[in-house]
Amino acid sequence: MRDFSLLYLDELSRATYDSITAMVEPSTGLPHDRFDASLFDIVPQLAVVRTLPYTNTAPGASLAASRCTSTDCRYTGSYGLRLTYNMPLGTYGSYNVDSPGFDVSQAAYLEAWVKGALGGERFEIVLWSDCQGPFPGRPDSALISVTQTWERRRIPLADFPPAVKPSSLCRLSIGFNDSIHPGGTVYLDQVAFVDAAGNRIQVPVDEETNVTNIGLYIASLLSALDLGWEDDAGVAARLSTTLASVEAFQKWNGFPQTHNHVVSLNPSAGDRCISTVDLANFAAGLILLRQRVPELSARAGALLNGMAWDWLYDSSAGLPYGCRYPDGSASTWHYDWLMADSRLAHFIGVGAGKMPPGSWNNLNRSHEPPRCTDVSLWHFEPGWDGGGLFMALLPALFLDEAESEPGTSARNLVQDQICRAQQIGAPAWGWSATALPPYGVEYCGYGCMRDDILVPHASILAIGDIGPSDLIQNLRALEALGARPLVTEGTHALDFGFPASVNWQTRETATVYLVLDQSMAFLSLVNYRTNGRIRETFCEDSITQTAMALISDYTSGCN
Repeated sequence: MRDFSLLYLDELSRATYDSITAMVEPSTGLPHDRFDASLFDIVPQLAVVRTLPYTNTAPGASLAASRCTSTDCRYTGSYGLRLTYNMPLGTYGSYNVDSPGFDVSQAAYLEAWVKGALGGERFEIVLWSDCQGPFPGRPDSALISVTQTWERRRIPLADFPPAVKPSSLCRLSIGFNDSIHPGGTVYLDQVAFVDAAGNRIQVPVDEETNVTNIGLYIASLLSALDLGWEDDAGVAARLSTTLASVEAFQKWNGFPQTHNHVVSLNPSAGDRCISTVDLANFAAGLILLRQRVPELSARAGALLNGMAWDWLYDSSAGLPYGCRYPDGSASTWHYDWLMADSRLAHFIGVGAGKMPPGSWNNLNRSHEPPRCTDVSLWHFEPGWDGGGLFMALLPALFLDEAESEPGTSARNLVQDQICRAQQIGAPAWGWSATALPPYGVEYCGYGCMRDDILVPHASILAIGDIGPSDLIQNLRALEALGARPLVTEGTHALDFGFPASVNWQTRETATVYLVLDQSMAFLSLVNYRTNGRIRETFCEDSITQTAMALISDYTSGCN
């Protein structure tokens, strides 16, 4: 009989991996940043949008929107959308789901299940291709009248005016005005684009993703190969698609911007940072790929060889820049903490021969006081308010730090977190930077710390320090808070592991799954189950071996 703890970790690993692959755009092989389970239940094809759906009203009008869970609010699944409106004379309002772009050209209809609180309510569904332009109009078939019973409505996409281009939409809008209906409450669920046979289509959504997400996705797919869940040919084909997208990214000194669009592959027009820390996580995935898949090794190597890490290094400060920008300028701040996740970038820069080995000694080794009064163990800053266990343990997914000062610091921070949770009466422990409940709009990162928030990936990252039994006990406590809900699109119930966070005081669980969090959790579990296979593969690369020989914290080599 298999050990219970191994069975539990096997199931959690599989669920977490499934959540990662669910976020991948198949046409480009790039992972989205996030997945919202509540949107997946209501508007399943737009569950990966990064902008929170919002309401817009004229002065004097009111429109209240809620993703509700009561049985009268949803047609199927766990969530439905409730819209309560009041439209006095001459006013309007709308509920909007926005995206940089989504393609529904393969669909024949937009369908939705709808009903009203009293019956007789009316609203309109509007599609936009130019979100900065004037109202695009809508066909008569998109004017929806409802009864008190759930009914399906289908709108032929061919009915929409020429200004609406199904291949390049930017907004799905549910609209109200005084001439349509003055006020009431309507419910919508299972809003989806379907083909002529009524089957939901694949909708490419051109949101932005971070290069960290790409690197960790590559590592996750390779780890699934190590576990026997994927075959060599399938992984090579999928990662060839990912590489083709990465190769097409615009680059500066061999580096893409931190944020790029998942479908168009265009760099972000907003955040222009070329981030040192994120590019290290990206490069780590490529290093694993170079070692693990022979037919893709040369392509991964070409990308790695093109990275000018000295361009990300400020010789006057003896430290890596925080950001460089496409115009050649640089941030005024640097990555100067040893115990930040940026140490992986410094490590790779040294290993690539582009950063001086002696600059490693410039990293700050100041200690942060423990938060638990019963713990006297030291740990390095930035610690708690510098991202928690995310920053402390992410590099250890790739680097064997067990016998190093960073490894000791991370173990001590874990013990401080466990002790602090007991001290404040929390039912579980684990603090790390992540998205907060309910919908992950607020990201609590550097400089943010919340005693009322528990983060599942934090304790999973620490499995090598606390062991499987203590980890499972902690995760079971999180499950008791409702922090591992099943995900559904209204038809199937899916186990995606743990979402981003849970407030243990209110029991409010985030509906979002971040590909970053899920990948860190999955890779931690894989390292435990395979006795460090990810670190072993990473250590086979020449960049790693060079850095190991030159940096004092790692001269003991790979264990």
